[in-house]
Amino acid sequence: TGLIIEVNTEEPWIAGQEYIVTCTAKDAKPAADVTLFKGTCSLRLLNEAGLTKDPASRFVAQSSDNGRQVVCRVKHPVLSHSLETSIIMNVYFPPQPPVLEGLDTETVPAGTSLKLVCISHGGNPLAMLHWTKNGEVLSTSWEVDTFSRKASSILTLQVKPEDNHAELSCESVNQVSPQPFLNEHNLDLQSSSFPAEVKVLGSSKAIAGKTVTLSCYTTSSNPAVNIRWWLGFRELNQTVGSNGGMVTMSNLTHTVSQEENGLPLTCEAFNRGTLHDKWETMIHHIIKVKYKVWIEGPPDGVPLHSRTTVRFMCFSTGGNPPGRLTWLKDGKAIRDPEKPVMSEKGVSRELILVLQPSDNMATYRCDATNDATKVLSVETKLHILCKNMMLLELSLSLYPGKDKNHRYHWREGLEIWNVTRKDAGQYNINCNNTEGQSNITLTLDVQYAPSVRIVTDPVYVDLGQTANLVCKADANPLILGMFSWEWLGEEEEELGLQDEDEDTGWLTIAEVTRSHSGRYKCTVDNGIGPSASAEVQLVVRFKPEIQKGVQWSKVASRGDGSSNAEVICQAEGIPKVHLSWAKNNVAMDFADPRYEERTVREGWVYTSTVTIINVSTALDYAVFTCTARNALGEDQLAVQLLSTSHPDPPSELKLVSVTHSTVTLEWNKSFDGGLEQKFRVRYRWPGSVSFLYVDVFPPWATTFTVSGLSPQTAYSFSVNALNAMGESGYADNDAVLTVITREGCLYYVLISSHSSHASQETYQRRKDTADLETQDGAYNSVVEHHLHNYDYELPFELRGELV
Repeated sequence: TGLIIEVNTEEPWIAGQEYIVTCTAKDAKPAADVTLFKGTCSLRLLNEAGLTKDPASRFVAQSSDNGRQVVCRVKHPVLSHSLETSIIMNVYFPPQPPVLEGLDTETVPAGTSLKLVCISHGGNPLAMLHWTKNGEVLSTSWEVDTFSRKASSILTLQVKPEDNHAELSCESVNQVSPQPFLNEHNLDLQSSSFPAEVKVLGSSKAIAGKTVTLSCYTTSSNPAVNIRWWLGFRELNQTVGSNGGMVTMSNLTHTVSQEENGLPLTCEAFNRGTLHDKWETMIHHIIKVKYKVWIEGPPDGVPLHSRTTVRFMCFSTGGNPPGRLTWLKDGKAIRDPEKPVMSEKGVSRELILVLQPSDNMATYRCDATNDATKVLSVETKLHILCKNMMLLELSLSLYPGKDKNHRYHWREGLEIWNVTRKDAGQYNINCNNTEGQSNITLTLDVQYAPSVRIVTDPVYVDLGQTANLVCKADANPLILGMFSWEWLGEEEEELGLQDEDEDTGWLTIAEVTRSHSGRYKCTVDNGIGPSASAEVQLVVRFKPEIQKGVQWSKVASRGDGSSNAEVICQAEGIPKVHLSWAKNNVAMDFADPRYEERTVREGWVYTSTVTIINVSTALDYAVFTCTARNALGEDQLAVQLLSTSHPDPPSELKLVSVTHSTVTLEWNKSFDGGLEQKFRVRYRWPGSVSFLYVDVFPPWATTFTVSGLSPQTAYSFSVNALNAMGESGYADNDAVLTVITREGCLYYVLISSHSSHASQETYQRRKDTADLETQDGAYNSVVEHHLHNYDYELPFELRGELV
């Protein structure tokens, strides 16, 4: 006639303690077959061993039992199906020890404002937290997060000098903790001062290959500072430091090289009690050897005619300071040459000569020197031709080689027919006569239309990182601006930074988002022939994201074993996402024939559907947790399977628009209770006797316009949901949305009559906005109103004019 479950304790249960659960089947003849379950596991009965009269089981409560069901199932010959009753275990267990965040180091400068967070996970009930400093309570406020099962407390502490070596503790405890859990930290506080001055002593000039000695000196500080030397971005390790308690000095001995010219030499002073360093930088001027000297002018060995003017230019680059240039003829300095000209790259000096017969076989030399090294020289020898000259016949020969190519023709010069890219290159011409021979090299540049290829396709990049798309071109000429990039997606998407270097083009997209995924086109156009294009796929990798909301977090089904239920989890992610399920925090075994799981993949969207066969109230009303994982992270969704019921109230009721006679509302639908739901709007105005109700059409719509309202009137609106099981409360905890309709607008329509027997008549009528949706409609409504009120036909044509 009835089932009763009894426990030898008052609620709640305590983890680690032993309990006896008894199930009594009253007035059963013959005796009923009783089975006890904890979750999905059957329990051993004590009465089987003769220890109790009624069916009972003894077990130790665990923290993992919290929220699980103890089910008593009874079978009897006169029953067509088994009877069940259950209780839910509310198990109390201690929280985990607290974790302290925000204190990266136990050494804290005085005056620092610390923001510390104490977090304790788990526990039932969740932990109570409080802060102490040297045993004195600082804070007893905390907050709890029931979804993630944790308690947290934030402490803001202004560190003072007297807090040095203070013991800061966070304590977590609940009703069943054997003793409070503590997380203690000793603060090593320092009243820090930084040196007011950092100086570098010594000369900043040196000769390449020589040794320079410098000293870095700091004024008093607490604690004593450490000193580092930097040359450019390279730390110099061979430094010696000493301090006399509060004053610090470091000596640097360094052998300089010409490559270090212009690099900043930095002395950096720091200590562990400060947040900032202080430094002094000096520019490391190094006198170094010039590394290049050359002359530009007529080439060596080319005869020059006397009485002609020639120019020679001597260049010197590098060196510090820049070189001094001197022109010499046959070892003797030339007087009054042009003045040296300085530039960013070096120094130059020009020599202008009117050639004389005496210059024949003369040697002109340019010397470059500075304070650091020996003289560097470059020279040229002149060949002068006088007026009495004779003309000699010149013969020119071209040898095509063994494999004669019929595309090459020699007429007044070399002709190449049907030029191809293989013809590009250097051609050497040899000229000779009885006086000797000379050579010249010509370069043939064959220009052609581009071809293009993608270096890497597809390109994978993690969300928030930088993507580099690269294409290479084969083209001649290679011109600046010949690369262009295009996004091939449907949505407008801003391209990143475009860059190019000769035959390579880049598209760099910083801080990529998921919307950047898709195909991009690289186009190359060098002005020769048609352009060329290639496409590349950008794939943005991101951790799983599960679809969430009321339509995903609850599922309703009858629990009488006559129907099935589907629990659905949909996630997006790249790379591949793996979906798994747990029921009441216990991993599900899909070998059980009562549960079926099916996963479908479309692109990077994964949908997992768990079907529960013949839903049972005792076994299946639970929380199903879906976990989506990939190499970048995971996401979770808790789905509650429960009985069909009335719907949940809608949420976020808001105003979309308002006119003088209409109000348009919008809201979000909530859980439908497992049945088809519809919505109803309720409203009233000041002085109204009761509420007016209007059913939304179509019933499932979440946007609706209430019409027939009065201008300049305050209306109060609310909305709720209904299904076959009943109706919900009103949206947003019975909140009321108050809207004042707009004032009606005054329009006039002039109607003029034209007739041989009637003079012009003008009619005016007050019209509001709703009547003036179109001009023709407005005019017609005025005409119809006129005819209706005056009840006669107008013997003339009507013309409307909007004023």
